[in-house]
Amino acid sequence: MSQHAMEVGCLFELLELPLQLGTESCKAMLIVRLRKDLIHGMGILDFISRQRQWLKVEPFAEFGSDLPAMTRGLVAVSDFFEANFFYMVIGAVVIGVGGYFYVKTPGGKRRKDVVMLKIPIIGPALLKGALSRFCRNMSMLVGAGVTLFEALKLTSETTDNAVIAESVAGVRSRVGDGQLFSQAVAADSIFPALMPEMIGVGEEAGSLEGQLVKVSDFYEEEAERAIAQVTGTLTPALTLGVGLIIGLIAVTIYSSIYSMVDVLPD
Repeated sequence: MSQHAMEVGCLFELLELPLQLGTESCKAMLIVRLRKDLIHGMGILDFISRQRQWLKVEPFAEFGSDLPAMTRGLVAVSDFFEANFFYMVIGAVVIGVGGYFYVKTPGGKRRKDVVMLKIPIIGPALLKGALSRFCRNMSMLVGAGVTLFEALKLTSETTDNAVIAESVAGVRSRVGDGQLFSQAVAADSIFPALMPEMIGVGEEAGSLEGQLVKVSDFYEEEAERAIAQVTGTLTPALTLGVGLIIGLIAVTIYSSIYSMVDVLPD
Protein backbone atom coordinates (compact mmCIF):
# COMPACT_ATOMS: atom_id res chain seq x y z
CA MET A 1 0.00 0.00 0.00
CA SER A 2 2.96 2.36 0.62
CA GLN A 3 3.98 2.24 -3.06
CA HIS A 4 0.49 3.16 -4.25
CA ALA A 5 0.19 5.86 -1.62
CA MET A 6 3.45 7.41 -2.81
CA GLU A 7 2.12 7.45 -6.35
CA VAL A 8 -0.96 9.43 -5.30
CA GLY A 9 0.92 11.71 -2.94
CA CYS A 10 -0.47 10.61 0.43
CA LEU A 11 2.38 8.48 1.81
CA PHE A 12 2.98 10.91 4.66
CA GLU A 13 -0.65 10.70 5.74
CA LEU A 14 -0.56 6.91 5.73
CA LEU A 15 2.66 6.83 7.72
CA GLU A 16 1.13 9.23 10.23
CA LEU A 17 -2.11 7.22 10.48
CA PRO A 18 -2.79 6.72 14.20
CA LEU A 19 -2.58 3.11 15.33
CA GLN A 20 -3.66 3.52 18.91
CA LEU A 21 -7.14 2.17 18.20
CA GLY A 22 -8.45 -1.23 17.25
CA THR A 23 -6.50 -4.47 17.30
CA GLU A 24 -3.15 -3.04 18.37
CA SER A 25 -4.57 -1.10 21.31
CA CYS A 26 -6.70 -3.95 22.62
CA LYS A 27 -3.88 -6.44 22.26
CA ALA A 28 -1.48 -4.20 24.17
CA MET A 29 -4.07 -3.60 26.88
CA LEU A 30 -4.81 -7.31 27.26
CA ILE A 31 -1.12 -8.21 27.38
CA VAL A 32 -0.54 -5.73 30.23
CA ARG A 33 -3.60 -7.06 32.04
CA LEU A 34 -2.54 -10.70 31.61
CA ARG A 35 0.98 -9.95 32.81
CA LYS A 36 -0.40 -8.47 36.01
CA ASP A 37 -2.66 -11.47 36.54
CA LEU A 38 0.21 -13.86 35.90
CA ILE A 39 2.16 -12.11 38.65
CA HIS A 40 -0.88 -12.40 40.93
CA GLY A 41 -1.15 -16.10 40.12
CA MET A 42 2.52 -16.70 40.89
CA GLY A 43 2.05 -14.87 44.17
CA ILE A 44 -0.88 -17.14 45.05
CA LEU A 45 1.17 -20.27 44.36
CA ASP A 46 4.01 -18.88 46.50
CA PHE A 47 1.50 -18.13 49.27
CA ILE A 48 0.28 -21.72 49.19
CA SER A 49 3.79 -23.12 49.37
CA ARG A 50 4.65 -20.92 52.36
CA GLN A 51 1.59 -22.07 54.30
CA ARG A 52 2.03 -25.80 53.83
CA GLN A 53 2.98 -26.26 57.48
CA TRP A 54 -0.71 -25.80 58.25
CA LEU A 55 -1.74 -28.25 55.57
CA LYS A 56 0.05 -31.39 56.68
CA VAL A 57 -1.82 -34.66 57.09
CA GLU A 58 0.43 -36.15 59.80
CA PRO A 59 -0.86 -34.18 62.83
CA PHE A 60 -4.42 -35.18 62.00
CA ALA A 61 -3.46 -38.81 61.37
CA GLU A 62 -1.85 -39.04 64.82
CA PHE A 63 -5.21 -38.29 66.42
CA GLY A 64 -7.20 -40.51 64.07
CA SER A 65 -8.72 -37.69 62.06
CA ASP A 66 -8.53 -36.37 58.49
CA LEU A 67 -7.92 -32.95 57.03
CA PRO A 68 -11.08 -31.03 56.10
CA ALA A 69 -12.31 -31.69 52.55
CA MET A 70 -11.41 -28.17 51.33
CA THR A 71 -7.93 -28.50 52.75
CA ARG A 72 -7.40 -31.89 51.13
CA GLY A 73 -8.42 -30.39 47.81
CA LEU A 74 -5.99 -27.49 48.20
CA VAL A 75 -3.20 -29.89 49.17
CA ALA A 76 -3.92 -32.01 46.10
CA VAL A 77 -3.76 -28.95 43.83
CA SER A 78 -0.55 -27.76 45.45
CA ASP A 79 1.05 -31.22 45.21
CA PHE A 80 0.04 -31.48 41.57
CA PHE A 81 1.71 -28.18 40.71
CA GLU A 82 4.84 -29.04 42.66
CA ALA A 83 5.15 -32.50 41.08
CA ASN A 84 4.42 -31.40 37.52
CA PHE A 85 5.73 -27.84 37.42
CA PHE A 86 8.58 -28.69 35.03
CA TYR A 87 6.28 -30.55 32.62
CA MET A 88 3.73 -27.75 32.78
CA VAL A 89 6.38 -25.19 31.84
CA ILE A 90 7.55 -27.37 28.94
CA GLY A 91 3.94 -27.87 27.82
CA ALA A 92 3.20 -24.15 28.02
CA VAL A 93 6.30 -23.34 25.95
CA VAL A 94 5.41 -25.98 23.33
CA ILE A 95 1.81 -24.76 23.12
CA GLY A 96 2.91 -21.13 22.98
CA VAL A 97 5.49 -21.70 20.22
CA GLY A 98 3.15 -23.97 18.28
CA GLY A 99 0.30 -21.48 18.58
CA TYR A 100 2.58 -18.63 17.48
CA PHE A 101 3.58 -20.40 14.28
CA TYR A 102 0.03 -21.64 13.71
CA VAL A 103 -1.48 -18.16 13.70
CA LYS A 104 1.16 -17.14 11.17
CA THR A 105 -0.45 -19.50 8.65
CA PRO A 106 -3.40 -18.16 6.62
CA GLY A 107 -5.85 -20.65 8.13
CA GLY A 108 -4.59 -20.11 11.67
CA LYS A 109 -4.67 -16.34 11.35
CA ARG A 110 -8.24 -16.44 10.08
CA ARG A 111 -9.40 -18.67 12.92
CA LYS A 112 -7.69 -16.40 15.42
CA ASP A 113 -9.35 -13.32 13.94
CA VAL A 114 -12.77 -15.03 13.94
CA VAL A 115 -12.38 -15.91 17.62
CA MET A 116 -11.17 -12.43 18.54
CA LEU A 117 -14.19 -10.78 16.92
CA LYS A 118 -16.57 -13.14 18.72
CA ILE A 119 -15.22 -12.46 22.22
CA PRO A 120 -17.84 -10.50 24.18
CA ILE A 121 -16.97 -6.85 24.82
CA ILE A 122 -13.50 -7.23 23.25
CA GLY A 123 -14.75 -8.19 19.79
CA PRO A 124 -16.84 -5.03 19.25
CA ALA A 125 -13.88 -2.87 20.29
CA LEU A 126 -11.65 -4.58 17.74
CA LEU A 127 -14.29 -4.31 15.02
CA LYS A 128 -14.97 -0.60 15.56
CA GLY A 129 -11.27 0.22 15.56
CA ALA A 130 -10.80 -1.71 12.31
CA LEU A 131 -13.81 0.02 10.71
CA SER A 132 -12.39 3.41 11.68
CA ARG A 133 -9.08 2.65 9.97
CA PHE A 134 -10.86 1.18 6.94
CA CYS A 135 -12.94 4.32 6.40
CA ARG A 136 -10.00 6.64 6.95
CA ASN A 137 -7.80 4.72 4.49
CA MET A 138 -10.62 4.71 1.94
CA SER A 139 -11.12 8.45 2.40
CA MET A 140 -7.44 9.22 1.79
CA LEU A 141 -7.22 6.99 -1.26
CA VAL A 142 -10.44 8.24 -2.83
CA GLY A 143 -9.46 11.83 -2.08
CA ALA A 144 -6.09 11.24 -3.74
CA GLY A 145 -7.74 10.22 -6.97
CA VAL A 146 -7.69 6.43 -6.64
CA THR A 147 -10.80 4.80 -8.06
CA LEU A 148 -13.21 3.25 -5.57
CA PHE A 149 -12.63 -0.21 -7.02
CA GLU A 150 -8.84 0.08 -6.72
CA ALA A 151 -9.06 1.68 -3.26
CA LEU A 152 -11.10 -1.29 -2.01
CA LYS A 153 -8.51 -3.66 -3.47
CA LEU A 154 -5.64 -1.87 -1.70
CA THR A 155 -7.53 -1.70 1.59
CA SER A 156 -8.49 -5.38 1.55
CA GLU A 157 -4.88 -6.38 0.91
CA THR A 158 -3.53 -4.35 3.82
CA THR A 159 -6.22 -4.94 6.45
CA ASP A 160 -4.75 -6.77 9.43
CA ASN A 161 -7.88 -8.75 10.31
CA ALA A 162 -8.47 -11.59 7.83
CA VAL A 163 -12.24 -11.64 8.41
CA ILE A 164 -12.60 -7.92 7.69
CA ALA A 165 -10.26 -8.25 4.71
CA GLU A 166 -12.57 -10.90 3.24
CA SER A 167 -15.57 -8.65 3.80
CA VAL A 168 -13.84 -5.72 2.09
CA ALA A 169 -12.94 -8.00 -0.82
CA GLY A 170 -16.61 -8.97 -1.03
CA VAL A 171 -17.60 -5.30 -1.08
CA ARG A 172 -15.13 -4.73 -3.92
CA SER A 173 -16.61 -7.63 -5.87
CA ARG A 174 -20.13 -6.25 -5.53
CA VAL A 175 -18.99 -2.77 -6.50
CA GLY A 176 -17.43 -4.34 -9.59
CA ASP A 177 -20.80 -5.91 -10.37
CA GLY A 178 -22.37 -2.44 -10.47
CA GLN A 179 -23.66 -1.91 -6.93
CA LEU A 180 -23.23 1.38 -5.10
CA PHE A 181 -20.59 1.43 -2.39
CA SER A 182 -23.24 1.80 0.31
CA GLN A 183 -25.27 -1.09 -1.11
CA ALA A 184 -22.22 -3.32 -1.26
CA VAL A 185 -21.40 -2.53 2.37
CA ALA A 186 -24.99 -3.13 3.49
CA ALA A 187 -24.92 -6.61 1.95
CA ASP A 188 -22.30 -7.81 4.46
CA SER A 189 -23.48 -8.40 8.02
CA ILE A 190 -20.10 -7.64 9.57
CA PHE A 191 -20.63 -3.91 8.89
CA PRO A 192 -23.01 -2.15 11.31
CA ALA A 193 -26.35 -1.11 9.85
CA LEU A 194 -25.58 2.58 10.39
CA MET A 195 -22.40 2.48 8.33
CA PRO A 196 -23.94 2.03 4.83
CA GLU A 197 -26.54 4.68 5.62
CA MET A 198 -23.83 7.21 6.47
CA ILE A 199 -21.85 6.26 3.37
CA GLY A 200 -25.01 6.53 1.25
CA VAL A 201 -25.47 10.13 2.36
CA GLY A 202 -22.01 10.96 1.06
CA GLU A 203 -22.66 9.19 -2.25
CA GLU A 204 -25.91 11.08 -2.81
CA ALA A 205 -24.29 14.41 -1.92
CA GLY A 206 -21.22 13.75 -4.06
CA SER A 207 -18.87 14.08 -1.09
CA LEU A 208 -17.85 10.48 -0.40
CA GLU A 209 -14.37 11.45 0.80
CA GLY A 210 -15.63 13.84 3.46
CA GLN A 211 -18.38 11.48 4.57
CA LEU A 212 -15.89 8.64 4.99
CA VAL A 213 -13.86 10.89 7.29
CA LYS A 214 -16.99 11.51 9.37
CA VAL A 215 -17.71 7.77 9.49
CA SER A 216 -14.11 7.14 10.56
CA ASP A 217 -14.34 9.76 13.30
CA PHE A 218 -17.63 8.28 14.49
CA TYR A 219 -16.23 4.75 14.81
CA GLU A 220 -13.03 6.11 16.32
CA GLU A 221 -15.10 7.56 19.15
CA GLU A 222 -17.08 4.32 19.37
CA ALA A 223 -13.82 2.36 19.58
CA GLU A 224 -12.55 4.59 22.39
CA ARG A 225 -15.75 4.00 24.35
CA ALA A 226 -15.58 0.27 23.67
CA ILE A 227 -11.96 0.10 24.84
CA ALA A 228 -12.89 2.01 27.99
CA GLN A 229 -15.68 -0.50 28.55
CA VAL A 230 -13.25 -3.40 28.12
CA THR A 231 -10.86 -1.89 30.66
CA GLY A 232 -13.68 -1.04 33.06
CA THR A 233 -15.07 -4.58 32.89
CA LEU A 234 -11.86 -6.57 32.78
CA THR A 235 -10.07 -4.92 35.68
CA PRO A 236 -12.70 -5.46 38.42
CA ALA A 237 -13.56 -8.94 37.11
CA LEU A 238 -9.96 -10.13 37.28
CA THR A 239 -9.39 -8.42 40.62
CA LEU A 240 -12.49 -10.10 42.01
CA GLY A 241 -11.32 -13.47 40.68
CA VAL A 242 -7.91 -13.13 42.32
CA GLY A 243 -9.54 -11.99 45.57
CA LEU A 244 -11.87 -14.99 45.60
CA ILE A 245 -8.95 -17.37 45.12
CA ILE A 246 -6.96 -15.76 47.94
CA GLY A 247 -10.05 -15.79 50.17
CA LEU A 248 -10.63 -19.48 49.45
CA ILE A 249 -7.02 -20.27 50.33
CA ALA A 250 -7.26 -18.30 53.57
CA VAL A 251 -10.49 -20.02 54.59
CA THR A 252 -8.98 -23.42 53.78
CA ILE A 253 -5.87 -22.78 55.86
CA TYR A 254 -7.76 -21.43 58.86
CA SER A 255 -10.30 -24.25 58.71
CA SER A 256 -7.43 -26.74 58.97
CA ILE A 257 -6.03 -24.87 61.98
CA TYR A 258 -9.38 -24.86 63.81
CA SER A 259 -9.95 -28.51 62.88
CA MET A 260 -6.58 -29.35 64.41
CA VAL A 261 -7.65 -27.69 67.66
CA ASP A 262 -10.84 -29.79 67.67
CA VAL A 263 -8.95 -33.10 67.39
CA LEU A 264 -6.41 -32.34 70.13
CA PRO A 265 -6.97 -34.35 73.31
CA ASP A 266 -8.32 -32.48 76.31
